[in-house]
Amino acid sequence: MAEDPARPARATVLLTPDGVVTGWSDGAARLFGPGAAAAAGAALTDLLGGPARPSSCWSR
Repeated sequence: MAEDPARPARATVLLTPDGVVTGWSDGAARLFGPGAAAAAGAALTDLLGGPARPSSCWSR
């Protein structure tokens, strides 16, 4: 099935508990810039240029 340009792919980022990228989707590459090869193994703060939020910010 072809991707619908009106509905962009999800930006999925997988992280270790200390914020190291272990997975980076094509949608994340389009949204944040670096491709999956550049993101793998990097700290999320290095990729996005800011301090990481405390894990409590992500809790629901």
